[in-house]
Amino acid sequence: MLILIRSMSTLPLFFAEAFPPTFLTRPESITTFVGKNARFLCSVSGTPVIDTVWQKDGTAISSTEHYKITASDNKHSLEIVRLTINDRGTYTCKASNKFGADIYRTIPPFFTKPLRNVDSAVGGSTHLDCKVSGSHPIKVSWFKHDKEITPSTKYTLRYEEGSASLEIKHLDTSDIGVYSCRATNSAGSKESRSTLTVKGLMSYCVIFLVHLLNLF
Repeated sequence: MLILIRSMSTLPLFFAEAFPPTFLTRPESITTFVGKNARFLCSVSGTPVIDTVWQKDGTAISSTEHYKITASDNKHSLEIVRLTINDRGTYTCKASNKFGADIYRTIPPFFTKPLRNVDSAVGGSTHLDCKVSGSHPIKVSWFKHDKEITPSTKYTLRYEEGSASLEIKHLDTSDIGVYSCRATNSAGSKESRSTLTVKGLMSYCVIFLVHLLNLF
């Protein structure tokens, strides 16, 4: 009699989770001076091997004496040595592996809530308000007829968490004009404008009387 004996073994199969790159910390916009050095830093997580590419205005940057690119573990940096005026621009870091990619670029400022025209009365005060977004840091400046406004007893300037405001006190007819808010970062600038009209108390009395007459 022939007896067949089968031997079977079970081999476990393990799957390791794979993740595309994700920026844990992102490069921040830099404002500095010609002749200085500038350094962008970021850290990336994801399944190795992760490749990073730095770009300026869409063109890949290679490591040179002027551009020093380094990587250690998940930390990556681009240092620009002895800045010139030609180094101004938008810098991008792209991280990729075989499971996907993530990209970071400096976003120019833009207004999520632009300025609106305002009517106010002589002797009172008024606020011009807007909201700004984009890559930080963002510098906000205010202008009247393209002349920059500085803080004083007349003007109060505020900028916090993307909200910018200009308070104008003790209004008179000399405050009539076009006001603008300019937001600037390393990627560019954007302006929002509004017209302030200041009316005498007599004008408001006439408007109020007309409104009352229309009620009857």
